[in-house]
Amino acid sequence: MSLLNLGFGVLKLTALLLLVSTVARLLRHRSAAVRHLLWMTGLVGAVALPVLAAVLPTWELVVGVPARAASAPWSAGSFLVGPSGTASLVSGGSLVIIWGIGAALMLLWMLGGEFRLRARLRISTQRLSPEWRVAIEAAGSLPSGPFTVRFVECAWLDAPCTWGVLRPLILLPTDAAHWSPAQRRYAVLHELAHVARGDLAANLLARLACVVHWYHPMVWSMAGAARLAREEACDNAVLGQDVVASDYAALLLSLRVSRESVTATLAPALGLAHHSTLGIRLCALLDETRDRSLPSRGKIGLSAALGSVMLAGIAMAAPAQQRAVGQTVGTGQQGGMAQIAARVCADRRPGRGPQIFGVVVRDSTRTPSQYTMSVNCSRAPSK
Repeated sequence: MSLLNLGFGVLKLTALLLLVSTVARLLRHRSAAVRHLLWMTGLVGAVALPVLAAVLPTWELVVGVPARAASAPWSAGSFLVGPSGTASLVSGGSLVIIWGIGAALMLLWMLGGEFRLRARLRISTQRLSPEWRVAIEAAGSLPSGPFTVRFVECAWLDAPCTWGVLRPLILLPTDAAHWSPAQRRYAVLHELAHVARGDLAANLLARLACVVHWYHPMVWSMAGAARLAREEACDNAVLGQDVVASDYAALLLSLRVSRESVTATLAPALGLAHHSTLGIRLCALLDETRDRSLPSRGKIGLSAALGSVMLAGIAMAAPAQQRAVGQTVGTGQQGGMAQIAARVCADRRPGRGPQIFGVVVRDSTRTPSQYTMSVNCSRAPSK
């Protein structure tokens, strides 16, 4: 893959992320559920963009040499064709290798979190206590979607969290003696909201986008914004179950989540009190003017259709090929090497040398970067 194609691919990704970020800024006063849907649209598009660019037909804008330069008087001299003694410091192939190494390391980090969590769950889960059973029964009014949710207690856990895309598992802390029955219900409601909204699959897609585009800071920023909007949306779902905002905020404020459990072992899980979003969520909970509505199915379908059209258009764009316009002034061949035709025009303006507008390599075994060309053209007389 050439440097031009790689650079254009990054440019298309950046254009997509900038477009989504602009729309998100315009909708910053909408509900957290709407903003989360928008951020996830951008992240899913980032994952799908390379695939669509490979399978969809491309369209390109062909740029030619200006007519004034092409029609300028020219005169031919001699030129020499030979193997180049210098090579580009960075090639498209080397960049692909660097990307592959980074993506592999990110994937290993993501899988490592899964394995660590699985290992801890195998050795440290306990049966539910009567207090948690009562809280789960009290939270039964919130649907969990098409999934069968399982609950376990963990002695090493500080705050509830949810893990598992196809088989959701809600982890509850054993050390919650100071929690009231209402606070236990709030915690269960929050985790059930993650399951009902499909946040576990969304979180997996966001992490996959970070693996594929680990080099792009806007992807990481968008994943963080999606995480914040996701937690706010679940908080709004809890408030929709006749929960007083100040009481629920007091629960979040009382949680003390250790760094180890959140950043290392629980990297693949969704926690109730993520340290990076807790302060913003508390402010949002106590803001009575916040929009807490859910997007309708019609709006979701329309957004998906518009997003698909936009994504396909960006994916089909291809780098413009600059085509030379002029007259072939000669060909040269040395030692059986590739035959090259150079189209040369002399600029009539004072102090300007000959202009090379295109080089065509007629040997598929070599690339243009493997050749150098020396052109000696006499300058056209000025009129």
